[in-house]
Amino acid sequence: MYKLCMCDDKGKCRDFVRSETEKFFSGIGESCEFDEYVSGDDFLYHLRPGYYDIVFFDVEMDGTDGIETAKRLRRIDSNVVIIFTSALKETVFRGFIAEPLTFLTKPLRADEVQDALRRALSQVQRTQKQKFVYTVNKVTNVIAVRDIVYLESKGRVIEIVSLSGRIPFYGRLDTAQSNPALDGFLRCHQSFLVNPDYIMEISGSEILLTTGESVPIRRGSAKELRLQFMSYLDSLET
Repeated sequence: MYKLCMCDDKGKCRDFVRSETEKFFSGIGESCEFDEYVSGDDFLYHLRPGYYDIVFFDVEMDGTDGIETAKRLRRIDSNVVIIFTSALKETVFRGFIAEPLTFLTKPLRADEVQDALRRALSQVQRTQKQKFVYTVNKVTNVIAVRDIVYLESKGRVIEIVSLSGRIPFYGRLDTAQSNPALDGFLRCHQSFLVNPDYIMEISGSEILLTTGESVPIRRGSAKELRLQFMSYLDSLET
């Protein structure tokens, strides 16, 4: 499910974007969640880094305006796709610091909103392959895939072993393996999912990692794992 929201003090604008968003995702057979905020301060009060995939900000709002709100969001979320809406074309240049995908001029047009959503979704899908999202105590967290060395399952808990330490969260390794962000990771054992970028050697009983650690492999699976690893290396060259 994709998560979107709009921050605008005009109810009609929020309703219009919500309607177009629901049409867009329904048309491509995907589900979405759409939240609404009536001001920048309202959005910042409920701010959850890494939670939203796409955010619409109206530029002109009382209190903290859309550009300042987007700047604060961008400081703690480098991946979220930001779309500005404004009745004033001259505000476009002020908003560049927040790295928006685009600016939509009011009154909003259905075809322009749909096109912006199409472009935004493409960017989100590219980004999803670069980050892994997990939840701890109902708080959504994000880690760059390149920083994950491997995942280890311990009962109902998965530990992300990263370059900076271990991060536990509740989950199933089968579910993590099916996440598009971890495409290419090798399931070497019932309890281990390894980032191939950190593999140095595959022996008959374990995988030696560039970090100096080793993880076990299933009995009799060394040949299959070597083939998967070679296939991964070949894909990097194409």
